[in-house]
Amino acid sequence: MITPLSSSGVSLALRLLEARNLEVVHDAVFGTFGSAGAELVENRFWQKADSTDMATILDDDGRPANVEWDEDRQEFGYYGASEGWTAIDPDRLSAYRPDLNRLFDDLLDRKLRKPPGGMFRVDDCGFAWEIGTLNLARTKPTSVWFVRCLHDAEAVAETTTAAKARPSGALRLLLTSSARPIANSVRIPSATIVSIADVLTTGPHPKIDMAILKARFFGSPVEPISEPVHLSDDGRLLTLLGEVEVRFRGQKQIDGIRFIVSEHQKGNRVRAADVLQAANTGADQLDKLFRAQWKALRQYFESQNGNWGFEL
Repeated sequence: MITPLSSSGVSLALRLLEARNLEVVHDAVFGTFGSAGAELVENRFWQKADSTDMATILDDDGRPANVEWDEDRQEFGYYGASEGWTAIDPDRLSAYRPDLNRLFDDLLDRKLRKPPGGMFRVDDCGFAWEIGTLNLARTKPTSVWFVRCLHDAEAVAETTTAAKARPSGALRLLLTSSARPIANSVRIPSATIVSIADVLTTGPHPKIDMAILKARFFGSPVEPISEPVHLSDDGRLLTLLGEVEVRFRGQKQIDGIRFIVSEHQKGNRVRAADVLQAANTGADQLDKLFRAQWKALRQYFESQNGNWGFEL
């Protein structure tokens, strides 16, 4: 029998699932995250991993220290800045990973029908899983995936590739640990993305509310973008010609691209100095403001006599 997660436990679980590395170390579980972390482990929603690459720990002064095995002492320990050699409990080197089967049994109150062989990863990097089917429509069960880290361009690319490689023949539901604004800014072929936090019941033991989930699933299908230049409401996703996507990170980049798109919609080109001023950045060139995103943006964004604009 599964002990249902508390609201703080569910909240922490969704936060941890958004970390690129799914493993969380012992000290974080029982120290940083307090009772919510202990709840996840004690009720086996996060279980001890077979191994961990952890090689550092914080010493008594809060400084990183290298953990090593001392053959003479036959123990693990580290040399602290003030205390010298300090032995540590091997359990502090343990790491924990989520048990998605157990987590979704709890959140979906066992309404999920899992694949015959159990849940399985559908991408190469651990961002997307096929977790089963739900009876959302009267016709046939709906395929359900769990996806995470949709703020990460690699995660979106991996999920998109997996979705194209595994056509479902019908609209697929993608439940995500990512927040609603991020989920709403991402488009995956033949799928509707729903943020788990957006469909939870209130109360001491939150569950995914099926009525709310159905409303989100049937009420927000993926619509193609017809505008040649489209910026999502949160300013993070620029779509060009309906298919080229450029994702922005950080408020300065978002403010910069919002200014550019706003002026474009007015029929205006922009000076680099005005974009940098709108972004309130110390950068002195557009490529320094947009960094990794500049290469993709630059293919469609050109200067004419010092005035920049989209060339589509």
